[in-house]
Amino acid sequence: MPIAALYGPNGGGKSNVLEALHTLNSKILRPLCATCDKNDCAYKVRKIPVKPFAFSEEGKNNPTEFEVFFRTKLAEYRYILHIRKDNVVFESLDRVKFDTGRRSALFRREAGDDIILKGAFAKLKISEDLSESLPLLSYLGITYKKNEVIKDVLEWFEDSIDFLNYGSPLQELRTAIAKSDNIKKLVLDMIKEMDLGIEDFYIEERDDEHIEVYTRHVVDGYCAEITLGDESSGTQKIFGLLPFIAKSLVMGTTLVIDELDAKIHPVLLKHMIMMFNNMEINKNGA
Repeated sequence: MPIAALYGPNGGGKSNVLEALHTLNSKILRPLCATCDKNDCAYKVRKIPVKPFAFSEEGKNNPTEFEVFFRTKLAEYRYILHIRKDNVVFESLDRVKFDTGRRSALFRREAGDDIILKGAFAKLKISEDLSESLPLLSYLGITYKKNEVIKDVLEWFEDSIDFLNYGSPLQELRTAIAKSDNIKKLVLDMIKEMDLGIEDFYIEERDDEHIEVYTRHVVDGYCAEITLGDESSGTQKIFGLLPFIAKSLVMGTTLVIDELDAKIHPVLLKHMIMMFNNMEINKNGA
């Protein structure tokens, strides 16, 4: 089952579940992006404050607890992170290797106690001045980025899960298409399949890093180009969605979208969902 849907009443906490996953992802990746030279890091990982439960005195003082299970090609991992006022009060990482089925703890960290490194991490050294606000997983990614296990874990956070960002659709379009010709081809195929009247599109970059998207239409044999800003609001929304969907389908990643149904026509929504359920299109398990 490649699709999972979260549903419930207004105010029931659906968006908070997705925001929690996004917050955890940001908490791990922000320190890594601060030390990398990738062009898309700065806008991709914005700081998301970790907000405590607001409706009880006890809740306001308790740490916010995150726990995520995820799989890579090599193993299944369980990562836990507890945060209070932006500081780490507990953190752990466990692994089950697929080739042996062996379950092992990789590290455990508690506020005020020593950090315990085990298994594949047993020989690694940790700075005595490790910041309380810096996750140990992020520190290991900065310090030991060539370690096979650390690389495997952090590649999941960085490349195997993505969150739809309606705020920067043109930036997303440029970034996604720059990564792969296959992504642009799939975006164009989806546009043609949706019968939007667009035969082709291209991106023009300006000196000030501003970009413009041009769409090409053929009407009664006449070829015309217009900017994306001149397209209908519905077409503009679709252009904001498609790079994410195409990237997910091509790369086989997990794509997290909040309120997808509020952004797109129901017929197009069904078409997009069915692409994930079509194993001839979704060949990499997106």
